[in-house]
Amino acid sequence: MSLYEVGNASVAPLTGAPYCTFHAATTRDARLREFGAFCNAATVSSFSIARPANTPVATTSVLGNPVNPDTQVAALVNTDTAWSTVPTAPTVKYRTITLPATTGAGYVAVWNPGEEIVMSKTAGTTQWIVIWNFGAGTASVLNYYAKWDE
Repeated sequence: MSLYEVGNASVAPLTGAPYCTFHAATTRDARLREFGAFCNAATVSSFSIARPANTPVATTSVLGNPVNPDTQVAALVNTDTAWSTVPTAPTVKYRTITLPATTGAGYVAVWNPGEEIVMSKTAGTTQWIVIWNFGAGTASVLNYYAKWDE
């Protein structure tokens, strides 16, 4: 297993829409170890860390970065901010958070070893994690980071 990280900015989603997604490749599982998100604007922003109800198709993606580029292979997990098939409302939610209307307000989720959320190499919804706006209005862009192993 190798450790990877990425930092990015989400979209400012409407109600019932994704901020961003993460998805594994079909060649190896990945385990989300840590996720942090912080408001870019003074806007109440609600989100769930969840699984989408469908299988999205991403069109704008960024690969993760190896923590040790001298000894690790390239990451296969992508984080996405645009889709040709947009994620739909999740039915499986792991964490649900509401951030106040304060620029820089944030939340960090950390999972213990062996308790991480798995992004399966098996194609389908288990390959994906969505950060979902369940709030009552358009949310702030989230400056986020994630750490995972593959």
